[in-house]
Amino acid sequence: MQELNETSLRKPLLRDHLRLLIAAAIWGSSFLLNAVALADFSPVAIATYRVLLAAVVICLVCRSMKLSVKLDRRSVILLAVIGVLNSAVPFTLIGWGQLRIDSATTAILLASSPFFTL
Repeated sequence: MQELNETSLRKPLLRDHLRLLIAAAIWGSSFLLNAVALADFSPVAIATYRVLLAAVVICLVCRSMKLSVKLDRRSVILLAVIGVLNSAVPFTLIGWGQLRIDSATTAILLASSPFFTL
């Protein structure tokens, strides 16, 4: 009988390693583009645009899949708190940090995120 907290892991395949590298490349390159945007926009503006664009894309995907979101008062408050803590604050702080260090260092540090998550 399998334990409740026990997980069955398979040996990673080459495609798993490639997916991880692709995720790191996409994640890291987005912050290289952030450095270009910081020449003309503030970190708060860039974070706002990123979060708004993501929200629009998610809404369009949900609509195309005919998914609905319950929008009562409690859900809206929870979604707002999650959005601020998981998107707005981190993206603003990353932009602020990029004003002080070069974008290559930022990209290397942030591209390692998928590896640390793994």
